[in-house]
Amino acid sequence: MSFKIHQDTVAWQWLGFAVIAFFVAIAYAPSLMHVPRGDQLMYFGDVSHKRTLWDLTIGSLDLNRHRTFNPGDEILFRPVMYFLLGAEKYFFGYDFMLWQALGIGLHLWVVWLLLRLLLCLHRGWPAILVGAFFALLFVNMEMVIWHHINGYLIFIASLLAVLWRFYNILDRKFSGPKHYIIMGLWLLLGAFTHELGVVVPIILAMVLWLARPQERRWAVLLLVVPIIYAAASVLNAYLNPFTNTHIGIYSPRSLSKTIKDCFDALHFWFYAGIFPFELNWAIAARTMIAPEEHVLIKPLHVFFLPTTFGIGVIVTYLLCLYRNERGALITPRTILAAVCFLIAAAFAVIISVGRGEQWGMWNVVRINSYYEYIFWTCCVVGLFACIDWKVSSLAKWMFAFCLSGLMIFNALRLYELNDKAAVYNNDVTVLINTIRLLIKEHGTEPDFSIYVDPGYPGNNLSREALRRDDPKDKQYGYTEVLFWQYFDRTHPKYRFIAVPPQGNGQ
Repeated sequence: MSFKIHQDTVAWQWLGFAVIAFFVAIAYAPSLMHVPRGDQLMYFGDVSHKRTLWDLTIGSLDLNRHRTFNPGDEILFRPVMYFLLGAEKYFFGYDFMLWQALGIGLHLWVVWLLLRLLLCLHRGWPAILVGAFFALLFVNMEMVIWHHINGYLIFIASLLAVLWRFYNILDRKFSGPKHYIIMGLWLLLGAFTHELGVVVPIILAMVLWLARPQERRWAVLLLVVPIIYAAASVLNAYLNPFTNTHIGIYSPRSLSKTIKDCFDALHFWFYAGIFPFELNWAIAARTMIAPEEHVLIKPLHVFFLPTTFGIGVIVTYLLCLYRNERGALITPRTILAAVCFLIAAAFAVIISVGRGEQWGMWNVVRINSYYEYIFWTCCVVGLFACIDWKVSSLAKWMFAFCLSGLMIFNALRLYELNDKAAVYNNDVTVLINTIRLLIKEHGTEPDFSIYVDPGYPGNNLSREALRRDDPKDKQYGYTEVLFWQYFDRTHPKYRFIAVPPQGNGQ
């Protein structure tokens, strides 16, 4: 019987994934024509002198601690992220269609793991529908289309793989050291990719210590992950000291301000996901919300935070209580939901302390829209675990109708903005591909070098790309940073000249 159930679940997963992947491919297809933005442009300038796979991957594991362009975030240690970036640079080079295809592929990997977890909680079409909603969620877009942060999707995948095994341990389907070791390896991968991955094993270890007393010795094993991470980070800093001179020191403000920032972030992330049509999204170095749109963020300005939080706690409690047939609150499902919400809260704390104090919380959530992806991963799993899917057919069909409508709108917005960005950057795409072909044909020449006029179509000035010792008013052209190793302002072999438009003779 268990084998039959397993086969049914796999069939649901393959069917659901195939349908979802089809629509994801359509919605994200225009993004294949996107170009490097923001930090990724500066990444190319930083690694311009590196040629071998070793130098780009192993030799760049701590690149953020030694960046030349726009230095910062030296305290962070994300070797998996920079390993992936180096591998992409080596194998893909300047073919950014491949970079974007990998981002879409990693997003689909996350969707596959999400479907597996949702189908484990409830086998049937609601899991497919909720998985599709996440896959086509508009606010998740930046995480998928910004080439520079493809590595973060590895962290999300590791988190979902861990949560699936965590739930099965709570549900007593898995037991023994093997599963804790596998969880530990996934957690280790996540910790070396994103700083939230250092907190997750602590949360899971505490919960498993309480929920599975007979396996406490294995739950403690998960605490090895943050210890290994901390030791590796400190050792790296000791053996290869930071070259940047302004290491950020985060001094928390008042506790009440930090807590308020956390609630502001959680309110906004949820609000933006449900009401994306109220926000004016801008295409820039990052896909962000226009600064003048802060008046539309109703959760930050209209709702009274303690009241909203109290209502949320009551509703969550009632949903959890309703879900369990015996009326017990503490079940594997409700524990999973609580853990997901706790991880989302921990993420808000990290952002509040690490970013909010520097830039202000409104600017943080407005500019870094890819945070939504992490929040909604936790939110989707947590809410799905709370809902009683044995409710009447009418209630489920009403839910399906509302969620499908929102999902269709999100998918249309995804395609629209992806296509708008591709059209907006068409001159940049043409210029990059032209230079890429030139490098392919003549790049081996000993005196190969290029220069692109500042006024050449697509060679936009970059206001963010500043080297450590540059004056603040210094500006580089887009192609100068991207093709730093080939650029020569004085005696280039190949010059791209901006030709002024011809008059009409009148």
